[in-house]
Amino acid sequence: MKNYLKMTLIVAMTIPMLLFLSSCDKDDEQKEETTYRGSFKLTYNAYDDLLSVANIEISYYDENGELRSEFITKDEWKKDITYKKLPTNTGFKITYTIKEQLPSDKTVFNLRCTYKGSVNVLQGETDNIIASQIFDKGNASKGVKAQDVEKFLKSYKVNLLYQIKDKEVIVVSE
Repeated sequence: MKNYLKMTLIVAMTIPMLLFLSSCDKDDEQKEETTYRGSFKLTYNAYDDLLSVANIEISYYDENGELRSEFITKDEWKKDITYKKLPTNTGFKITYTIKEQLPSDKTVFNLRCTYKGSVNVLQGETDNIIASQIFDKGNASKGVKAQDVEKFLKSYKVNLLYQIKDKEVIVVSE
């Protein structure tokens, strides 16, 4: 009878402990499922005479990490990309080249642009930002003579490169 009592006591103490340990495993599994995504947002605006004197090309990394390029044809251009696989590179480069034919009705030009946006690490399936780099810059030149347009366009160099990793955004070049 004593052995039966001891066995019952041991089983009674073991069951709650096993239940507790199995619930701890579930918590650990849920924590391991946290995923991170990256996002890149860019808005580019060309003002005044810029589009009439320059070909504007923006190169960027798409959602697969491939380098893509687009020419700007409107005053405002936007790009919003989500990266599901990390680590990844992102960023953009803006190249300005003078058009073959400048508008003949002008001898002086106002050249102005802005580019702003962000590179983020997002946690889980929500847009909970856990790391971010924000940029907000531009170039402006007023009263540029036709013969000086190309010189000013060459000075408008933009090349921003970032690396997105789990929980951090690293600036590679600015």
